Amino acid sequence: MDNHQHGNHSDPAQARIKKKGIRQHKVNDQAQNIDSNIPDSSEDKSSESTQGSALVFSPENQNYMSSANEPAINREEVAALIVGDFDANSKTDIIIETQHGQLQRIHELHSSYLALQYPLLFPYLEDGYRPDILHSSAPDGDYSNNLLLRGTMVESERLSYIRNNKKKLRVDKFCSLQQSLDDGSTKGLNKGKRVILPSTFVGSPRYMDQLYFDGMAICSHVGFPNLFITLTCNPNWPEIHRLLNPLNLKATDRPDIISKVFKLKYEQMLMDLTKNQMLGKVIAYMYTIEFQKRGLPHVHLFLFLHPDNKYPSSDEIDQIISAEIPSQQDDPELHSLVKNHMVHGPCGTSNPGSPCMKEGKCSRFYPKMFQPHTVLDADGFPVYRRRNNGHTIEKNGVIIDNSYIYLPDRYICPCESTWRIFGFPIHGRKPVVERLHFHLLGQHSVLYEDHDDIDDVLSKPSISDSKFISWMNTNQNFVEGRNLTYAEFVSKFVYNQNKRCWHLRKKGYTIGRLLRVPPITSELFYLRMMLTVCKGPTSFEDLRTIHNIQYPTYKEACFAMGFLQDDKEFIEAIKEAKDWGSAHYIRKLFVLLLLTATMNKPEQVWDQTWHWMADDIIYNYKKSSASLALQLDDRTLQNLVLLEIEQLLQANQRSLRDYPSMPYPEDANCPTYLDNSLILAELDYNNQELRSEFEHIFSHMTDEQTSIYNQIVEVVNKDERGMFFLYGYGGTGKTYIWKTLASSLRADNKIIIMVASSSIASLLLPGGRTAHSKFKIPVPVFEDSTCNIHQGTQLVELLNQTSLIIRDEAPMAHKFCFEALDHSLRDIIKHNSKDNKIFGGKVMVFGGDFWQILPVIPRGSRSDIVNATINSSYLWDHCQILRLTKNMCLQNNMQATDQEEIAAFAQWIIDIGDGIIGHENDGYATIEIPQELLITEYNDPIHSIISSTFPDLCHHHNDREYFQTRAILASTNETIQQVNDYMLTMIPSEQMEYLSSDSVDKSETIESCHFRSLTTEFLNSLTTSGLPNHCLKLKIGTPIMLLRNLDQTQGLCNGTRLIVTRLAKHVIAADIISGTNIRDLVYIPRMSMSPSQSP
Repeated sequence: MDNHQHGNHSDPAQARIKKKGIRQHKVNDQAQNIDSNIPDSSEDKSSESTQGSALVFSPENQNYMSSANEPAINREEVAALIVGDFDANSKTDIIIETQHGQLQRIHELHSSYLALQYPLLFPYLEDGYRPDILHSSAPDGDYSNNLLLRGTMVESERLSYIRNNKKKLRVDKFCSLQQSLDDGSTKGLNKGKRVILPSTFVGSPRYMDQLYFDGMAICSHVGFPNLFITLTCNPNWPEIHRLLNPLNLKATDRPDIISKVFKLKYEQMLMDLTKNQMLGKVIAYMYTIEFQKRGLPHVHLFLFLHPDNKYPSSDEIDQIISAEIPSQQDDPELHSLVKNHMVHGPCGTSNPGSPCMKEGKCSRFYPKMFQPHTVLDADGFPVYRRRNNGHTIEKNGVIIDNSYIYLPDRYICPCESTWRIFGFPIHGRKPVVERLHFHLLGQHSVLYEDHDDIDDVLSKPSISDSKFISWMNTNQNFVEGRNLTYAEFVSKFVYNQNKRCWHLRKKGYTIGRLLRVPPITSELFYLRMMLTVCKGPTSFEDLRTIHNIQYPTYKEACFAMGFLQDDKEFIEAIKEAKDWGSAHYIRKLFVLLLLTATMNKPEQVWDQTWHWMADDIIYNYKKSSASLALQLDDRTLQNLVLLEIEQLLQANQRSLRDYPSMPYPEDANCPTYLDNSLILAELDYNNQELRSEFEHIFSHMTDEQTSIYNQIVEVVNKDERGMFFLYGYGGTGKTYIWKTLASSLRADNKIIIMVASSSIASLLLPGGRTAHSKFKIPVPVFEDSTCNIHQGTQLVELLNQTSLIIRDEAPMAHKFCFEALDHSLRDIIKHNSKDNKIFGGKVMVFGGDFWQILPVIPRGSRSDIVNATINSSYLWDHCQILRLTKNMCLQNNMQATDQEEIAAFAQWIIDIGDGIIGHENDGYATIEIPQELLITEYNDPIHSIISSTFPDLCHHHNDREYFQTRAILASTNETIQQVNDYMLTMIPSEQMEYLSSDSVDKSETIESCHFRSLTTEFLNSLTTSGLPNHCLKLKIGTPIMLLRNLDQTQGLCNGTRLIVTRLAKHVIAADIISGTNIRDLVYIPRMSMSPSQSP
């Protein structure tokens, strides 16, 4: 619903409806009320007629999410299309014509909107829907359309409430607020960070994620589901006909009746299956309600059966499930039901135009092969019996046999709108899953508003208590809870939110689910592990007590429980590396182990290896003091090594204070530790060298680049706000402008923050970082996310003093990443005025090329990807576009032949990006690759492409420059594995094999016994994105690539290319051959890696 106009036009769709008998005086009164509530006006009148216009659905030729499929619309049904190119600040555009003949806009929640849109339903211009409206009887008439519009308005108001109220709330830890009060700070606005409302909005990504984890919690307690059942609404049900036929109405006229009848039907089915145990005793279930594109609701139901009632064998499955056509003579009623409701197609050669046909084949893989017996495949899924028994059905003139029988397994229809208005549940499960929060001592979250005084917040009753603390207090008074873990506790007790206390449960059963936290949270992560086994603790100290021994940290307690392994292999890795390189590289290796959270007890590794890290420190001190007889005791030497390690950690925005078990240097007497280290790092440049660099770079800039540079610098120097997007394809000099801006402004002692979407791109920027690490952007990020930036931190002070923020590779990042930064900067940037400026008034310059990689949306459609880009964000309305068109590669002095060849290739790339190469482009196009770029003569394709890319490899395998300019790209990991295996055979050196130690996360095996049955062989066979294979084969001279970010200051990022120089059992030595740290030596140890845990 985009634009609704009412006025005196010739177009019937926009004609003013007049009717005698209407009380004109009441209409006039209401019209005057409308005029007084319209804040803005529009000068443009629509001159185009809507006659003959139509709504056209253009499906994409790809596998996309079902929510974006072309809807099979009933022509008599009205639907609401929620267009995907709007944002949180967009409004429905509703234009009316006033009595004075002017066009004006009103809000979609205006009380007179429905009366103007549906004059037949509101002949006296009565008030329609408005916020806080009371319940009333429904009008007659165009009932379906009216319900649809009311439903979308209700949802719009809920979203508006969430957006408006989230700006008032802040959150901080209790101990942090207490410390601020002790320091004399009382303003809540200067503490904590903005907070978004909980994941309660139905259909939001966070809401779906929480449901997923709730489902996994049920699986952990009762096992995996046994039956998957789907019930679809049938508009020909007799109950529906009995209500509609007397009124001469169709099912599409009364979506409320359809919704209510379907709800009764599925509730009866649920009762038959659960309470009446039609298919056996049910111990748990989950369901979700969905709505088809044709407007009918359906339910997907998972049933978890009692172990005595499962269907483990093929014969037992055949007793309840059939994929065959029943005999028409023996059971005509069942035959009719199967014929009308459970036959796929026809499709294939009989009906090539069927919607399921893709590239001449059925996308649902029908017809299926005949199957004489039901069998269970290797993954435990059944292949149902489909015997060739001669039973057939005629459908649309096509004879169909058992091979076509199937099991029935943001477009808003009237039924969905009605369902939401009635408040019917969308999801359901039994038993109930309760999400359990936990925290360290004094670190529970406190929610308050901007204007609250900290003293008032902390003086509220029970502010120092939490649900988690109340659980431990309850264990002191109730014996029933002392044999239960935190997750088990909710099965016997119920929490009273108002009184903040637990009491014994009188009825029902609930499953507790501990919220997930990543390992990087350190003690909080280990606390969660202890909560899975510790029963009946009465204090935080009890959670760290094992066999009457109280351990100082939760990590130590996890060691005592046997959850964590020792660190002997990391001690061996440092021991191997110390024979190869200096102590400086050994310290870097130790810091790398800290940053990757690989060591379980870093203090023990430190105790046994620190003396190897101190070798060069003794030499340097003797050299600086000119005294060869200088002696340093161990305590002083350890402190100097710790200072070096602290400096390396500070460069990665970490500190030894982040590792409680590690010692901290006693003498940190340098400005880096006394002041804001982030600001000092951004100002730690040689101004004279920067000015010389700027003069050299500026003298070689093109006219385009000079104009863009001057435009940005002018805004920065005037301290004005601005948002720019520098658009240009590869080779036009975007990075060149970034370097020019950085050298110029930093020479004037201005702070410039330079970030990129990927680690590799950030290495090309002077002082560059990844945007996620610099601004603490959450992962995953949602529409209303905020960065994890708290008031009062060094990062906030840095951002307040920043003059310019440059963000490269913007098109490949999700728009929510930019919006999260906007939300945070509006909050933390301090202004004298109260203007809610975009990005807090900071100058933002984005750059990139929309022809290159766009945001990756898992299982997303083409429209989903486009909608995720930055130019689909509300921020784009404030953005000024700057363009680069000249290819810098063609500006260099080169031979005319080479210049023509490069120019032709560059133009061919541009034509591909513009979509003008190939035939008609509807999302896919056939592109003819120039003959000179192809390998046309080959017998073995792998051998041919390696020989072409790496000629004479056996004589150059130790040549770093040889590998720097060569690489092979492939679209699948399988092809890459073939290339790697073949190249290893061509490198003449000894091969070493490294085997991974694969295991299921301890916290998973503790919570669920079902994961313990996974064998080591099965885990070793898994190939997961982002992880190397179980067996890693390497040779000296082999080019390798990192799969994760290790240490950006060393140039070790996801995608960094290296060449192996040494191989040992526990560590690899390699030289970097890409980025800005080329030829640097690095040591890479074994480390823990895990795939993404998001669903």
